[in-house]
Amino acid sequence: MSTNARNIDSPARECAVCGQKFAQGDSVRSFLLDAGKAYERVDVLAEKADAFKAAKPVICRWDWIVKPRDNRAREEARSALEQSEAMLLALCEGETPEGVDADELAALKQLLALMLQRKRILRPDTDADDVFIHTSSGARLHCPAPANMSEELLRKAAAQLMTV
Repeated sequence: MSTNARNIDSPARECAVCGQKFAQGDSVRSFLLDAGKAYERVDVLAEKADAFKAAKPVICRWDWIVKPRDNRAREEARSALEQSEAMLLALCEGETPEGVDADELAALKQLLALMLQRKRILRPDTDADDVFIHTSSGARLHCPAPANMSEELLRKAAAQLMTV
């Protein structure tokens, strides 16, 4: 990850002006502030937005409505992530089975590894190319990029992931 990365925080759960917790249906105004080497996100109830005085330059602002949390969707996403993790661990354990396209399998492993790295389940090994470290177990997973990485190969691997 670049040391110049500037992250934007997730939405707050309460108004930065009055401290009232946001409820379903509330209208919220968000401000993105330039805090030098970082961004700062500030969320306030829309009716309190005029009372908010930014101490830092405002880059942009936007309005949004608080929606109900969908726990089922969150659980489905978590389950899909766990399945992807288990699939990659299983793929990295064995040899390429006979009759399986090695490049297609390598593309699938590479895509899974990159996806799991983004979710911080894996991290790249700084000592070796194409090696990832499983953060919870410490296992080193070799996920080389396919020799012939083509758009068609990526589509095939992505299509396989869609069935997970």
